[in-house]
Amino acid sequence: MTITVQHTAGANAVLSGIFLGGAEAPPSSAPRILVPSYFFPAKGEWETMCNDLPKESIVIVNPENGPATKARSEEYAPDVKYCQEQGQIVIGYVFTEWGEPERVKAEGKSEGTQTETQVKKEIEEYFEWLGVSGIFYDQYATTRNSTTEAYYQGL
Repeated sequence: MTITVQHTAGANAVLSGIFLGGAEAPPSSAPRILVPSYFFPAKGEWETMCNDLPKESIVIVNPENGPATKARSEEYAPDVKYCQEQGQIVIGYVFTEWGEPERVKAEGKSEGTQTETQVKKEIEEYFEWLGVSGIFYDQYATTRNSTTEAYYQGL
């Protein structure tokens, strides 16, 4: 299942995508919360968060704008597993440079490192290293064209 979230801030529309690796949305009618947990797992903070969330809420793990290194990601593994055991859905964070990494690099807005190949590698690492249930695509394309369509279809 893919969920696309659109929200507006002033005149700017922002799109972000969530891919839940083939999982169907649970049939629950209980409220669920999406938590961007962009903090290091220390001092029981992840445990507190996952205990306090309604079951089947979505927690986004983000070691370093992606899975970083295997060693860095593995520091998160016990907390990811704990949250999953508490009934939470844990997904990994990747940024996509609006589906056009070459254009944003040329414009000086980013380093242009998030090629389709790099993002696929990060997605595979999240599933392999942390056993996440899906992926959150940040910096999702705000315009639709043949470049962005090909980029996201390739993921």
